[in-house]
Amino acid sequence: IFTAMIHFWLRAFECHGIRTHFVAAGASVDEYLPEYLRGNPDLLSRAMVVRKLEMAPVEFIARGNLTGSGLVSYRADGTVCGHKLPDGLEDGDRLPNVLDTPTTKAEVGHDEHLDAEGVRFEYPEQTELLIRSFNIASLYAWKRGIILADTKLEFGKDGTLGDEAFTPDSSRFWLRREWEASRAKSPRRAPNAYDKQIVREWGKQFGIDKRDPRNDADVQAVHEMEVPRQLLDATTQTYRYIFWMLTGQTLEE
Repeated sequence: IFTAMIHFWLRAFECHGIRTHFVAAGASVDEYLPEYLRGNPDLLSRAMVVRKLEMAPVEFIARGNLTGSGLVSYRADGTVCGHKLPDGLEDGDRLPNVLDTPTTKAEVGHDEHLDAEGVRFEYPEQTELLIRSFNIASLYAWKRGIILADTKLEFGKDGTLGDEAFTPDSSRFWLRREWEASRAKSPRRAPNAYDKQIVREWGKQFGIDKRDPRNDADVQAVHEMEVPRQLLDATTQTYRYIFWMLTGQTLEE
């Protein structure tokens, strides 16, 4: 699902003149493979050929709505990554404008918020492409009945878009009708998510979010947990649904 969705978005961005790392997907991958691996349907459905990039060491995050870690930061001091926001915002509210809220790219431990102004100064092209890409995808998703609340993108140091783009793993998706209904309630809360939030919420029940990924005992304890079959099935169904909503096609198509 991720491979197909990334393919969909990268081809769309290239139509808007945004440079990406995409080279080939689907049957065209065969020409880059040794002969004994060619024609493998499973491989061709999962693989993508890309250009190798030297990546900027930043997670470039764009937010159109306030929720998640951004909401936590806002409730603490009224700011997100140095952006001062208006008073009175609640979970899921539309932000006055799209925010760039970068984080570290931690190899161990959790990503930490960075000062947006500093990242913007060091990586102006990447930040501009982040906002531009988010606006393109957000408008498209809105027309398909989807709210794109926030997303993470990664860029090469040369400004090329790499890694994944607007998948349920890197983005937060809400159904537009459910989001609109949630704005009429008090207090306002973000609607159901159609992304990996379903797995996050399961993990929180068992305190996974309180574990320290730098602690070997905590890592081992989490790795020994068994994810229930029904959660895997529900996640697959959710990802298939949002893929269909956004692309207008089933995964098989």
